[in-house]
Amino acid sequence: MSIAFLLEDMGCLAAQSGTPKLALHLIGAASTLRKSINIRLSELEQKKVDQLHSSARNSINESEASTAWSQVAAMTLDEAVEYAYNNISLPTDFFP
Repeated sequence: MSIAFLLEDMGCLAAQSGTPKLALHLIGAASTLRKSINIRLSELEQKKVDQLHSSARNSINESEASTAWSQVAAMTLDEAVEYAYNNISLPTDFFP
């Protein structure tokens, strides 16, 4: 379950850094994982994720958003983690 939290947190970083497709991929991967293990977010956490999802979807066209969401549904957990690892970039001053 902590992998789902990490994917959601990375999705949040992606959304805030202006990469909505990446945000949708990561949030979608977390959602797919949660469904597969039947673990739900708390109401407050779900609200945060829903807001991020909505914001990311609204910042690109519907076709791109749908494609991004469906692509992640086909990923395995290992593929989703590898995708996140290869696509998240932290600012150079992130670690002091």
